[in-house]
Amino acid sequence: MLLTASLLWAIIVDLTPASARPYVGGSQRNSVVELMIGYNGINRLLGMQRNASGAPPAGITDSSSYHPNQSPDNPPYPPFAQPPPGVGGGPPFPPASRPSDDIFAQEIGTPSAIRLFVPPLAKELSWLLPFGLVCLIGLTITAHPSRPLAAEHQAVILWGGWLLIGLVFFSVANFFHDYYLIMLAAPLAAVIGSGVAVWWRKREQGWVQWTLALAAAGTLAFQWWLARQYGQDAWWLRLAAIGLASGLIALLMGHRWLRQMAFVAAYAFLVVAMLITPLAWSVLTVAEQNPDVALPGAYVGSQFGTGLLAPAEAPAFPNQHPPDQAADPSTLLAFLQAHTQGIDYLVAVPSAQIGAPLVLATGRPVLYIGGFSGSDPVIDAEGLAELVAAGRLRYVLFGGRAQSNQISAWLQTRCAPVAGFREGTQVLYECVRK
Repeated sequence: MLLTASLLWAIIVDLTPASARPYVGGSQRNSVVELMIGYNGINRLLGMQRNASGAPPAGITDSSSYHPNQSPDNPPYPPFAQPPPGVGGGPPFPPASRPSDDIFAQEIGTPSAIRLFVPPLAKELSWLLPFGLVCLIGLTITAHPSRPLAAEHQAVILWGGWLLIGLVFFSVANFFHDYYLIMLAAPLAAVIGSGVAVWWRKREQGWVQWTLALAAAGTLAFQWWLARQYGQDAWWLRLAAIGLASGLIALLMGHRWLRQMAFVAAYAFLVVAMLITPLAWSVLTVAEQNPDVALPGAYVGSQFGTGLLAPAEAPAFPNQHPPDQAADPSTLLAFLQAHTQGIDYLVAVPSAQIGAPLVLATGRPVLYIGGFSGSDPVIDAEGLAELVAAGRLRYVLFGGRAQSNQISAWLQTRCAPVAGFREGTQVLYECVRK
């Protein structure tokens, strides 16, 4: 039933004529099934390569600047990557933020068994991960299989299976972003909550009490070490240490005086102590200045700076030409608005990264020639020519990494560059129907 429900919508979309549905972004053949198996399947594990040789996708001829891990989630250096003036106050033509071939290693590290326990990924999810794994082991040991499965055993299979599958995937996968780890927050929270509940029910057993204490102590030691890796003094861990000490004292007292009250205090102190660092890191994340809104993630700490590159270190566009004075985004927007009244599309651009701010600024449709990142064959030169001939499109902003021989040849033979509107290798063309 689950498999049927999951595949049904994909099959229906693929069976719908291409002319009657939007292009399936991230696929090369306009197919949801291809997207599932390729881009969101094999490519996630092995790395983002559009073909076996790692060559650029079809239609991308600027191979010197193409990186095989370039993807809709990791776009190439687009102009207008930030909103133009008047739309969020972004600067015109900002520098690139994806400078090197090891960009994914900078963001998610390299595949290994300890990948989620060390920077750069550990800050996303792992503050409570050691304790969660101990809880999962405890739940597995104490859950006795029965037929039909008891609710407790079902919870172990559901939440524990979800957590373990996710941990294995993110430990070995080559293509994802750090914020994807948010999908493991629910199973981790459920495993920890269930584990503490079971340990509370079995609190009269001495080994349970001290397993909880040791797991809490080990988790706090890991949190201290991890915070130091990110250059944080983590003063709040002093509070956590006080909570740990208070919990241990309460456990000892519970064997002699006020047994029930002491155990309640002990469990409360130990659990709260482990939650202090995740809470503090969450506050730091929310309060961070100039966060990366395109690829959000947890606070990176003072050791690593803000984002993958400090703005001053970010390189300019490849093969950058001095921009024309008139190439300011606000000027471009005003020009397009004035010359496209009665025309469906404001402009055609290589990708959504370039076009989305134009849509936000004007509320007008913008045609994304290459889909989200510029690598999808959404429309070719013949399709653009048909739109121009029908009076639905007049201007095309094109060039750079989105370079396509076919579209470039059509633009150069059938359209004319607009004087004063050029940024690096991006050129604004005017295409007038014959």
